[in-house]
Amino acid sequence: MTAVVIDTIDFLLFAITIFWVARKPSTIKVSVMIGIVSIEQMGIAFVASAAEGLSVYEYYQHQMSAAMQSAEGAVGTQAGVAQEAIDFVASLWPSLFVIQAAILVFIAIVLYWGLCVLLKRKTGWSVPLSQVDLPIWTVTPVLVGLALYVAAILPAVQDFPALFAVACNVLALSIIPCTAQGVASSKGVMNQMGLSLGWQTCVALLGIFSGLALFVLPIQGLADYWANFRKLPRDGVAQG
Repeated sequence: MTAVVIDTIDFLLFAITIFWVARKPSTIKVSVMIGIVSIEQMGIAFVASAAEGLSVYEYYQHQMSAAMQSAEGAVGTQAGVAQEAIDFVASLWPSLFVIQAAILVFIAIVLYWGLCVLLKRKTGWSVPLSQVDLPIWTVTPVLVGLALYVAAILPAVQDFPALFAVACNVLALSIIPCTAQGVASSKGVMNQMGLSLGWQTCVALLGIFSGLALFVLPIQGLADYWANFRKLPRDGVAQG
């Protein structure tokens, strides 16, 4: 698959995200778009790995091993630890593709929102970002992932590493809805605090570049499902 074809497909998917999803986003539309982008990214990975006669897992395992070998310090005991880390991350390739797709879709939605703000136009969204409240069923991956993880670490099933990999992938996927809920919750809380858009942007950039957002937003989102920090009426606000 040539770079031109990949770039063309990526552009078309970005345009679809802007004109179909971002203009009137919903849980279903966003989920479908994430799925489409994930399939496209996985297809590229399958082609790249097949060209070298490897599975996707082996392909990324080799890619990360090569990168690790070029870095300093991965020797002796550290090399063994690094290899375990490589094997673990490589086993997460299905969920990592979905997370990457979610980030791309989210970026497109944010760009659309930013453009509307600059042009002083209404987004057309049924509710503003600060009032987005995901359906409670979107927390299901957390519960399923935890249940699978507990099952995977039981002595009777520890000899089945595939179950552990599935559990970790499901838990990784659960980060997506929790983070989305966390973003909306953070926006609502900052609105309640009276922070201007400029200060909110500074807080967001600080969280992104410091890496704190990666940890804080999913936790806040998960807590907001029950704590309802924004005190939203949960009989008609949920986006489905």
